[in-house]
Amino acid sequence: MSALNSLLLEGNLTQDVEFIELATGKNLAKFTIASNRWYRTNNQEFISDVLYLKVEVWGKLAVSCKDYLKKGSAVKVIGSLRQNTWVDEENKHHEKYFLNAEYVDFKQPKKKVSSEIVDYEEEEPKKKKKKTS
Repeated sequence: MSALNSLLLEGNLTQDVEFIELATGKNLAKFTIASNRWYRTNNQEFISDVLYLKVEVWGKLAVSCKDYLKKGSAVKVIGSLRQNTWVDEENKHHEKYFLNAEYVDFKQPKKKVSSEIVDYEEEEPKKKKKKTS
């Protein structure tokens, strides 16, 4: 069995992008996405469930994220799920999960369309005049 670790997540940024330029010259962008899931209960009641997931983006893509994303921006992110584990000074075990992004789609907000109703008066088509020569 192959080990597939691929995640696609759509949502909105909960805060502005945190951009870090490391001493090694590498760029890192960090942000959190809120992704909503809607489902219906047995009583036919709609429930909204929100998932918050931290995202890390490296390299040139990190620079693009810094330049084009801000709090509330809609994004689609594809990457792999990563896990960091550590033990603190009190010997407590900790885990942190995040999405290591390989692709980020900067979704543009939909343009607002006017809901104003416009009445057009119908005109009778003009009749062509016959040329007489």
